[in-house]
Amino acid sequence: MKIISESIASETKELLPQVIQRIFSVCKTDTNFPLKNKIKIIDGEVSSLKEKVMRQMKVATRAKKSREDLMERIEDLEDRNQEIKDRLLSFLGS
Repeated sequence: MKIISESIASETKELLPQVIQRIFSVCKTDTNFPLKNKIKIIDGEVSSLKEKVMRQMKVATRAKKSREDLMERIEDLEDRNQEIKDRLLSFLGS
């Protein structure tokens, strides 16, 4: 019977951003790390970029919903227009 450790398999599947994040978290906690100020500046920039992306995603979802609503209105108006045309033609005797 062969025993395989799953923790090793999961570690090999870890992505580069996760590794970098772990390195940065270790550097942030180290009080003697020389680039600690730069890391704080970069963290601020990253958080502001994340906020911008979230705002843009909200705008995109609102735009998508508006587009869907407009398409639904157009379809409804086309249906109503067709009904009026049919009634007009029947009224005229066609």
